Amino acid sequence: MVWGRPYHLHAGFLALDVTENLILARGIANPLADARRQQETGTPQFGRPTGDWDLVHGELVTFTDPQRDLPPIDRLEGFRPGGHRMYQRVTVAVLCGRTSIPAWIYWMPHVENATRLDISVWHRA
Repeated sequence: MVWGRPYHLHAGFLALDVTENLILARGIANPLADARRQQETGTPQFGRPTGDWDLVHGELVTFTDPQRDLPPIDRLEGFRPGGHRMYQRVTVAVLCGRTSIPAWIYWMPHVENATRLDISVWHRA
């Protein structure tokens, strides 16, 4: 789970907005450096941010080889460090069971042409 605002883009896919205050690190073009930074983060605080944020449930995926596994997902998500991109890959605190851990998510900082999802309805869909 992560604190955020889920959106359905009119282009037909989803986007997640999170508050800048929750971002622990920003992805770069070096997957190994990003993996090291994630490991060095430690146990982040998982607290509700100020404002109108939802507790969003998601799926946690782990990699054995970030250098091999992360670039294809970055391409799929349109993350291009230093270039034009739709999403940014950022590390935030996520709640996994009862433990807060740092995890990379794909964040859309400027959500446009989208409808905010009602979490209570979305879970039933």
